[in-house]
Amino acid sequence: MTRRVIVHSFHSDVLKTLPNIDLNPDLILAFDSHLDVFLPVKSTVDMFPDWIRSAATRATVHPLIRRAFGDFPALFKAEGRDLADLPRMILVVPKVSFIQHVSEDMEKISDLVASGSISPDQLSDDPLETMTEYLSEVLGIEPFVSPPKNLMKLVERGKAANCILLDVDIDYFQEMQTECYTPMRNAQPGQLGWTTQAIRLIHKIKPQIITISEAKIAAIKDPNSNFSKMINQLERMGYKVTYKMTFKNDEEAQQLMEIYREFHENVLKPLHHRQRFEKDALGTNAFERQLAEENEVIRQYFTHLSKPKARA
Repeated sequence: MTRRVIVHSFHSDVLKTLPNIDLNPDLILAFDSHLDVFLPVKSTVDMFPDWIRSAATRATVHPLIRRAFGDFPALFKAEGRDLADLPRMILVVPKVSFIQHVSEDMEKISDLVASGSISPDQLSDDPLETMTEYLSEVLGIEPFVSPPKNLMKLVERGKAANCILLDVDIDYFQEMQTECYTPMRNAQPGQLGWTTQAIRLIHKIKPQIITISEAKIAAIKDPNSNFSKMINQLERMGYKVTYKMTFKNDEEAQQLMEIYREFHENVLKPLHHRQRFEKDALGTNAFERQLAEENEVIRQYFTHLSKPKARA
């Protein structure tokens, strides 16, 4: 099998490629500086127009990649199926990113406590451990916090796999923070990973398919960018590189991200905050009611919007 690298603009565009790949991995290895683990609901995803959907679903990518090759462990158990049939999924994420994600979740949980929806004694003493258990046991995504863990600790597990899908969001890399669409906020030297370490790992475990995303078009076109240097290294290792990009330039990508950001900050986020403070936030049929309200808000907001024209 020819080893391939497939480059995408948005991380969510990887999901359009996976069905067309003849691949049955027993290990999915992902690199990211964000935990894109927001659980998507199909009816909500479908409510977004096609032109904004990739921007709107960037925060849902990891569970969707997980489901592309097998359902969540919680569903497997509920149906009495053997978890051994599921491929393993490891998410390599820097410690600073992991802590930031958990802190944001704890803010939401604090709202639920304030609204009386849950009691303080229901909360875990260790939020980081709770998040790790949720990702592993419910979603089937095992966090590997690196840094500080050494990536080389994954070599043995990689060599034990018969087939590997490696999914890379370049915002994981320290030297590519100016070359990606969503750099890690306030990242300090030493907090994120480096390309040299990832290349060493790739050289040893030899994944069959590598999907790469979130590189700016400017970085892709610049032969001296850190992104291009990484691609050159992969080509020298024998990988065939294919580009599946939907953007003519970075302005087009930025326009879509800004449209969704405005919707999320000004409409969706306030809606979720209000819903958490509802008297029956966790009561009977609360999820169905809140989901229906969210879907209607999406429908109304985007009914009057159309895709902005791309500039050459």
